[in-house]
Parts: sequence; C-alpha cells; structure tokens
Amino acid sequence: MKKIVFILCSLLLSVGVASAKGDNPKEEKKSRSRSSQPSRSPGLEGVEYHNFGFSSQRVTLDGTDVLPFVPILKGGGLTTGHSFYFHRRPIRDVVRFGFDINWIAADYVSWKGRVEGRKKWIHKFDMGMGIGPSLHLTPFRDLGIHVFFRFDPTVSFIAHNCAGDVDGKFELVAGFASYFSTGVAVSWSAFSIGGEFRFGGGKYRGVRIPDVTISREEIDLGLDDALNRQRHKMRGYRVYLSFRF
Repeated sequence: MKKIVFILCSLLLSVGVASAKGDNPKEEKKSRSRSSQPSRSPGLEGVEYHNFGFSSQRVTLDGTDVLPFVPILKGGGLTTGHSFYFHRRPIRDVVRFGFDINWIAADYVSWKGRVEGRKKWIHKFDMGMGIGPSLHLTPFRDLGIHVFFRFDPTVSFIAHNCAGDVDGKFELVAGFASYFSTGVAVSWSAFSIGGEFRFGGGKYRGVRIPDVTISREEIDLGLDDALNRQRHKMRGYRVYLSFRF
C-alpha cells in the first residue's frame, strides 16, 4: 500500500513540474509575432509636408525704361517637401536637428495698375527646389515648432507691358534666380501654419513683342534691344497652411 501511495505521489509531482515548465501558448504566440516583425533600418526618419499659401514679392528690374517703379506682386503658391532628421530620438525629448528638401516650390504672383494714365500689368511665375538645415522642437506631444533656412534655386518667368510708352508692347523674360528663404512653422498634430521671408535675385533674358523683325540689317546692328540681359532683385514673404505626415 505504501508503494502504491508513493508511486501516485511521484506521478502527480512529475505532472505538476512538467505543466509548470511547459510552454504557455500565449507567450509562444507573442514571441512568434515579435520574431515575425521586420527590424527597422537605421535610415533617416522625417516628415513630409505640403504647404498652400499666400505670396507677396517686391521686384525690381534693372534696365532702361523697364519698371520705373517698384511694384508689389501678390498671389499664391504650393510647396511640397520632406524634413529629414539626423537622429532617431530627440535630445531631451524636445530637440531634433535635420535638413529640409523642397521637391517642388511654385509661386504665381501678379500686379495690375495705372502708370501715367496707362494700364500696366506684370505676371511672374517661379518654379524651383530648396535645401537647407532645420531645427525641430516638440515641447509637448502634439505641439511642434519647425525653424528652417533654405537655398532655393529657381527658374523665374516674367511677362509685363511696363517697358516704354507704346501700348500693346510687352516683354517676356526668363532666367535662373538664386533665392533664399528662412522662416518658422507651428504645428499641432498633422496641421501647421507658418511664414517665411524670401530674398535673392538673378538675371533675365527676354524678347519684346512686338519689337523688331530679325533681319540681316538688324543682326548687324545688334540684338541688345530684342534680347536683354536684365538683373532683378526680389524681396517678399509667404504665409501658408501646411499638412504634415
């Protein structure tokens, strides 16, 4: 009888130890799910932004009888880009350093008015990119502050009828411009508002229409009147609403 009781106690004890050491199905499932998750690559993280805003530009053109006044052109623009972070975790959970790249930065501004009783107009279109350092602050969970400075190489176009006193004559000019922009944006979750100051300049080449007919005699006289090299300077600002994700 004592042998039977001893054998039963030994069996119960072995079953209990085996069940205690056995695999838990929930833990097994968790471990499998963890192992199935791909490891994150050490690449740069960041946030994408799309800005829709109001633009104002003060443009001066150097040249004879070209824009004898300084107009203020107003319009709108679109900027799409990405902010990359240099480090994965914020310093003190607040500060991140990075750089911004604008893939597309487009602006259209215009002006209409009267000069000495004549109707004058200017249309300006800019298309460029941008790159520069940025600073990102997150004092609270959903609140963010974005400070940046960018170099914006731009192809700029201007059409205007302010050259000379003849009605119906207008000028088309285009060229490369080196613009710079600096500003700040305040975001809450995926939405932000911001503003930036812009400045720079470049050189235009263009043709006045109607001006001259290109003939042999006019080629001998030179094409300075038909193809002008005009430098321009621009100062202005943008105010925009942005979506970041």
